[in-house]
Amino acid sequence: MFTAQPFENGVLGLAYISSPELNSAGGICSVQNRDRFGIVYYNTALSSAKATHGGTVVTREADLVTAHELGHNWGATHDDMSVECSPPYSLGGSYVMNTFSVSGYDENNDVGICFEPEMSSFCGNGRVENDTNGFVEECDVGGLLSGAVDNGKSGECPEPGFVKDGTPCIEDGECRNGHCLSFCERPSVNKKPCMCSKEADACLRCCRSENGTCEPYSRDAKYVLKDGTRCIHGTCRRAVCIKEVADVVSHLWNIIENLDETNFWKFVGDNLVGIILSIVLLIWIPASILVHRIDKAREAAASAESENRIQVVGEKSIYKYINPCDTSENSDSHH
Repeated sequence: MFTAQPFENGVLGLAYISSPELNSAGGICSVQNRDRFGIVYYNTALSSAKATHGGTVVTREADLVTAHELGHNWGATHDDMSVECSPPYSLGGSYVMNTFSVSGYDENNDVGICFEPEMSSFCGNGRVENDTNGFVEECDVGGLLSGAVDNGKSGECPEPGFVKDGTPCIEDGECRNGHCLSFCERPSVNKKPCMCSKEADACLRCCRSENGTCEPYSRDAKYVLKDGTRCIHGTCRRAVCIKEVADVVSHLWNIIENLDETNFWKFVGDNLVGIILSIVLLIWIPASILVHRIDKAREAAASAESENRIQVVGEKSIYKYINPCDTSENSDSHH
């Protein structure tokens, strides 16, 4: 399902991940189920055109988010952060199943590590392709153009008109021959768009030069990306790149199904910090409560003992006043 509803915590999509177990819920082959809220469907995925802070996700990235969610529906999990599975730009960039949303600028962004090269080209997908038989497409205009209006008199969809060249479009780009060129692709800049990976530069307008270096076009304040604009791992907010994940994956099958010694130690290694924190909290919280109760009990006992001492001293003082022990004073009082 496509939506313009932004999700919380920087999430761009939601999907149930498929399990190899036939009786497990989740994924493309799941049938309808019933829970306490009613009938539920686990063969679903959501892809949003809006980022958390209100920015619009460009078509290039929205397509990749959708492909990412469909990958989960078919059983694909997130790539780990090794160089093999999440390579840097010099090796083609991250694959489509990376935990963080990919920009679509890098070579690997629209493929997976296990993808096979396409065996043949396809006319109508808007991409100029080569196939394994040596056929090379000279052009590919894609499918029907958006914005076409039916006049009601013909069965054919007329082509839309193009706006004037130089008209501003998304990402501070400009229109040329009916296409929106990004800021870096404008003739006055003539570079390729990219996203700076350094934290300090992540929310500056960056372009890739011919030598492959991705760097800020300028550090002038007017080239700081607006709030909601996409950055290397998320969305810019007050000139800071806030990380956001591509999706929230719902694992509905029991982890124990595939638990063995190898998977157990891999799970421990992947979640070592969280496990240590959990153990520390399990020990620290009960110990803190116990120490607090002991301290309270000691304070109460000390307070009670103090009150008893004050009371005794008072009784002695009163007794001395009523029954003075000085016999000489008593004798004087009788006279």
